[in-house]
Amino acid sequence: MRASLADGSGWALMFGLADSYFSAFALALGFPGVTSGLLGAVPQLLGAIVQTAGPRAVAYLQSHKRWVVITACAQAANMLVPMTGAIVGAMPGWLLFLTVSIHTAAGLAGGAAWSTWIASWIPKSIKHHWFGIRARHLQAMVLTGFILGAVILSLVTGGVPPAEFSDKRTLLYGFAGLFALAFLARCMSAYYLSKQDEPTPMPAGQRRIPILAVASRIFHAQRGTLAAADGRLLVAVFGITFASNIGHPFIVPYALEQLNASYWWFAAMVGAMIAGKALTLSILGRFAKARGSFALLAVGAVLLVPGLGLITLWDNPIWITAIQLQSGIAWACIELATFLMFLEHLKDDERTSWISFYYLGNTLALVTGSLLGGFLIHSLGSDKEAYQTVFWLATGARAVALVLVWRVADAMGGGKVNEPVAEVR
Repeated sequence: MRASLADGSGWALMFGLADSYFSAFALALGFPGVTSGLLGAVPQLLGAIVQTAGPRAVAYLQSHKRWVVITACAQAANMLVPMTGAIVGAMPGWLLFLTVSIHTAAGLAGGAAWSTWIASWIPKSIKHHWFGIRARHLQAMVLTGFILGAVILSLVTGGVPPAEFSDKRTLLYGFAGLFALAFLARCMSAYYLSKQDEPTPMPAGQRRIPILAVASRIFHAQRGTLAAADGRLLVAVFGITFASNIGHPFIVPYALEQLNASYWWFAAMVGAMIAGKALTLSILGRFAKARGSFALLAVGAVLLVPGLGLITLWDNPIWITAIQLQSGIAWACIELATFLMFLEHLKDDERTSWISFYYLGNTLALVTGSLLGGFLIHSLGSDKEAYQTVFWLATGARAVALVLVWRVADAMGGGKVNEPVAEVR
């Protein structure tokens, strides 16, 4: 378990140093705000499509662990591309999008196999509590990486807001430092992944799930069964993702361009969301154990609704930081509940394929919402009022998505299911 915490720490540091700054890096390269926002979403579509080959790779290697280590090494190597672009001082848009796509594909492909691998050796008696602790630790490390990135960029710019900093070449050198550290962090993660045991390389009878079987689970499963609950859970999460990403990817360009935020303000705003996750995940793990994973999902969905709209009411940094903290708690509920429900409901021999399809569907929802938000912002003039209008539309869409969450409870017969395990036939 210590090795798992160590590998997760490396991944989390990479995420805080790199993933959290891809959009800001695009702005530093001179791309417009809408392009910067879409960089956090559109490449994920290509990544999600590519990662569906993950189950085949696992079958070929006859090991989930080997595939996870390979994808971690691929992510580390890929960090060298934006680092080089930052040092050179230029990077074409297609290469930037391709780099983020490869990064996302490796992460998603490894994540699906990792879920099956770790579920094979974590005792069920401590599952909720341990995953809550691990997730809190990882969020703390993400926050550490993110703050470190903000410190580096603020030192480079002398605290001047990036929109007013004229020496773009020096700013890009700062980003090169971030990506270099992210490379080292992911290398550390890959090393500790390789040191962990794999008691069951391939669950007995592991199989790929046809997409038609997934559709059948959504549309034809009988009420009160886990099959029905799993299908409606997917639809609910997809709906939340679509609604949220009409506005969420554009918070960074809104802050940096429209509010003229410094990197310290940007760090406080985004860091508060990460802190909201890190500070509550252990408590949420205990809540899920006591009340059930669906109750945790429902709480998160309700808390998530107002965030984007409330951001528009006041440009004060403290206000926006407080709203981001609340949004972080909401996302912690949703992400932990979804992960736990998949661990609880899915059979070991089909979990990798099922989660792989989940990643694809969720990314389609994310990209669709982001494209809609980007189109609306561009159509409305790409000014402050355009961003705020889209944020309120996203808030309304989140409220509508609550209906999909309640349908999960209905499929479970009021929150209880009649099957010990889920299975696709």
